[in-house]
Amino acid sequence: MAPIGEAAVAIPFAGMRADYGAILTMAKYIAPLVKALGGGPKGAEGFEDAKLLREYFSTLVDAHVTNQWLRDMLDLECFVISGLKADQTSAAIMAFTFTERHKKNCVYDYPIGGSQAIIDALVRGVRKYGGKMALATPVAEIVMEGGRAVGMKLKNGRTVRARRAVVSNASV
Repeated sequence: MAPIGEAAVAIPFAGMRADYGAILTMAKYIAPLVKALGGGPKGAEGFEDAKLLREYFSTLVDAHVTNQWLRDMLDLECFVISGLKADQTSAAIMAFTFTERHKKNCVYDYPIGGSQAIIDALVRGVRKYGGKMALATPVAEIVMEGGRAVGMKLKNGRTVRARRAVVSNASV
């Protein structure tokens, strides 16, 4: 997990952007990324490790873990972190989490009221500014027009169009 974790933490998730400003944001991470992806002591082997970041975590578990209890524990760990089992959780997210968690003096903090308190605060904020929430509403797909998200098609067949933006917590 360590080599994959090094690649996962080489660029903070908050620094990843899809616009041209990404060049400015990401410039300072080029050296650590090159090292993590093969420019370091591991050479080309680092690039092979980095390919696993695009996989689901179950790919790593299936390749390296045979003990059923441990496999179940890793599945639970994925669910705790992402809300999904290992076969639907990004290996990059798990590599990042394991790497960060095992740093010296790591602390896990939990919000007062649990994670529901965060959700409640987000809902209050969105509604305060006129936004609408679709909680516990399964989405079949994000509706795209001209390369822009303009709404969502729900699993019940209904389509909801956005006035300004579509915000989703779906894994990428």
